[in-house]
Amino acid sequence: EMRSRLAKAAFEVIRDKGHSAFRTALVAAYAGVSQGAQVHHYADKDGLVLAALDHAFTQAETRSLARAERVKTRAEALNALVEDFQLFFLGEEFWVGLDITLAASKSKALSRRVIGIVSQRRSPVYQRWVQTLTRVGWSQRDADQIVTMTAALIAGLSMRGLWSDIDAVLKPTMTRWISMVRDEWPNAN
Repeated sequence: EMRSRLAKAAFEVIRDKGHSAFRTALVAAYAGVSQGAQVHHYADKDGLVLAALDHAFTQAETRSLARAERVKTRAEALNALVEDFQLFFLGEEFWVGLDITLAASKSKALSRRVIGIVSQRRSPVYQRWVQTLTRVGWSQRDADQIVTMTAALIAGLSMRGLWSDIDAVLKPTMTRWISMVRDEWPNAN
């Protein structure tokens, strides 16, 4: 429970202040624990940062898997997929993860650990969405392409949001994308 509390606090520090302002003392303060208690559970800054990343991506993974599981029909599948990826790529978990990833890129060892966490938490999401689309009628190959392309499109739009307001383009782009997918893959194989 204490490790989870500290991981959540580390996530909140990075969300609120950014990785560049991340201090272990601030994590202890956010968690409402002594620095000694924090060090007992996470010996160093890197451990806390990785815990923050795992916390963020675990939260997102749990929501995504539940959303994919709720899909019952082919008609609702694309909208649910797009909504899920928008919530992730435009949400705080992704931005905290991106901040951590950029900071970790300066250390090969830390970067490998970040990649491991991201893969561990995001791969099941993509796999579940492929399974969901397959369950409601798309072929495995088509479902894989739809999931991959949807993720790439929304991730790209989220990056565009660094330099411009994407609200004006997000909805029309995604509406058009859903229409294109339905036109390209109209029938279950």
